[in-house]
Amino acid sequence: MLIGNKIDLKEEKKIILPMAEHLSEKISAPFFESSALTGENVSQIFQKIAELTLRSKLEE
Repeated sequence: MLIGNKIDLKEEKKIILPMAEHLSEKISAPFFESSALTGENVSQIFQKIAELTLRSKLEE
């Protein structure tokens, strides 16, 4: 997974979204932007981790 944190600090943002999305596609990893402060996308990230973990166990 590729996660950009601190999206609540929009003025200080250092991640260039198209570049992050391109890298995500290149490495075949889901990309999320999140904020630990506000909780934005945190649940979705953990749900995706659970989904990917379950899928990998079912493929064994």
